[in-house]
Amino acid sequence: MNKKSTITIITAVLVVLWLALGVLNFTQVKNLKLPSLSWPGAVDDTGRATYFGAGYSFIIDGDIDSETGEVSNITAIEMYVLGVRITDAEAN
Repeated sequence: MNKKSTITIITAVLVVLWLALGVLNFTQVKNLKLPSLSWPGAVDDTGRATYFGAGYSFIIDGDIDSETGEVSNITAIEMYVLGVRITDAEAN
């Protein structure tokens, strides 16, 4: 196997893993659950939190404690990929 094909295979595997993580987190958030493979960011006093993934982020509205980050209820989400808003969802 030459160097170019090795780099191509590694790149393809990394892209597939990134897509799998994104789809998993997207599915969780679309179902108004916290993303399991994202890092929590800032939580403001209004109950809005930001979670970051690899190249994507979620803004989650709900009953979120600004001190501990504990979530008791998610009311709405927004998803961004590379800074571009992709989708949102609200609780019924």
